[in-house]
Amino acid sequence: MHVGLFSESGTRGLDSAAATFDADMQEIVLADKLGFSEVWIAERSSRSDRVAEDLVTASNLMIAALSKMTTKIKLGTGIRPLPYQHPFTVATEAAMCDQMSGGRYMLGWGGTKGLHGDHWAQMGILDNEQRSMVYESVEYILKCFTSPEPFDFDGEYWHGKKIRILPRPVQVPHPPIAAACSGSPETLEVAGRHGFLALMGRGSEPAESLAQWAETYLNAANQAGRQGSRAAFRVAYQVYVSDTDEQAMRELREGVVPWLQHRHDTQDSDGLMRFMKPEMTADQYFDYLVERGTFFVGSPETVHDAIKSYYDRCGGFGGLLMFAGQGWTSAERWEHSCRLIAERIIPRLAVLDPDRTAATAPTS
Repeated sequence: MHVGLFSESGTRGLDSAAATFDADMQEIVLADKLGFSEVWIAERSSRSDRVAEDLVTASNLMIAALSKMTTKIKLGTGIRPLPYQHPFTVATEAAMCDQMSGGRYMLGWGGTKGLHGDHWAQMGILDNEQRSMVYESVEYILKCFTSPEPFDFDGEYWHGKKIRILPRPVQVPHPPIAAACSGSPETLEVAGRHGFLALMGRGSEPAESLAQWAETYLNAANQAGRQGSRAAFRVAYQVYVSDTDEQAMRELREGVVPWLQHRHDTQDSDGLMRFMKPEMTADQYFDYLVERGTFFVGSPETVHDAIKSYYDRCGGFGGLLMFAGQGWTSAERWEHSCRLIAERIIPRLAVLDPDRTAATAPTS
């Protein structure tokens, strides 16, 4: 098992988008230096019902910049919303980023449910066609990577003649591909049949739900003649570590409560805000989030044990992705947390084999 980041911007509240993007990238540069394995950069959409000036709306542009600022960390899109991009462009940009990063690129895709808001309407797309558009796009993209000769594609949504992408990617036959899986059996089955990585959930999903999703993925892989592996699963979670449990909780409250208040004041109901009731104060909502287990928070020992317990109840997974790009703590505290995780938690998690965990789990 390894640990990476899921960098999701748009909530820092800084003076400019450029300042936010710079802060996001500095977190990723730090993760690279500390030995975190990978980062997935959320790609969000513009929307008419919420103005967030610092959303990352083109993740490949940030990855292109990071390819020259980092040396080892793998760089993934989390995710490319396929209904809004032509698959030829998605495949071409993936190959370009793979070349620029020296073979460290990962292509995450999604969009079967669209993105939050009404981006589909802005693009002139029918909402009820997005899932079909995504699956057809995946077929087109795979042919771009694997077809030895120029090919024609005549689908319901995507078309082309004598298709050949340039450059070719460094990784053969293509970079790792990941599907955004938030519980839809159909997408989990597509991911399992193709052997894609599975980006599971949106953070703090019950372990029992992830265990069920895993079985759907593995069954589809087996039916397709593949040896499915839990190492393909990525699970995102909010993580914060400090020297003691008391210090970690105090620092988390100091940072998160004003951050929750800002998001509430700007009518932001996405992500962590989706459970907040109108009568709750930011302090009350923070207590609620802690009580429901939204954060792995505490000393290195406490957080390690919490991650290990969740991992066991899920049946095992290949990668834990810490939410980054959030802006709910200072850069100095974030760096201290990441250093403690890198030095005192990651080495202990690295010995975990998710497939062995599942094989030795007691049966009910």
